Amino acid sequence: MKIIALRIPRKTTREDLYSLFEQTLKKRLRIPFTTKSSVIHAEIFEHTDLTGLKDYYGIVEVSSTDAGRWLLKNFTDKFLHDKRVYIREYNDRGRSQIVNNDKRFGAEIAENFDFYS
Repeated sequence: MKIIALRIPRKTTREDLYSLFEQTLKKRLRIPFTTKSSVIHAEIFEHTDLTGLKDYYGIVEVSSTDAGRWLLKNFTDKFLHDKRVYIREYNDRGRSQIVNNDKRFGAEIAENFDFYS
């Protein structure tokens, strides 16, 4: 499961984000003889809007959906560089989903529209 961390500080590194989520997952009660939940991957992204304002966010992939749901429920009062971190489930909106699920496109437009040119 992928989780997005919104509006993280500019000086945050992948290692900072990875360790924050890994430390939080360590607090999860684990049933004996089950696999341990862990962070698979963490990535930092920068977004610049039309006015030039830069915003930073991170995407963290955890090993299981159960661990992700637990994080979404229990990730409270977590800070990176003295700034509160807000998280939510990440929904990948790839180009293939636009054609199939976007109601703004009519059937004939979606069939004739070339997304990959």
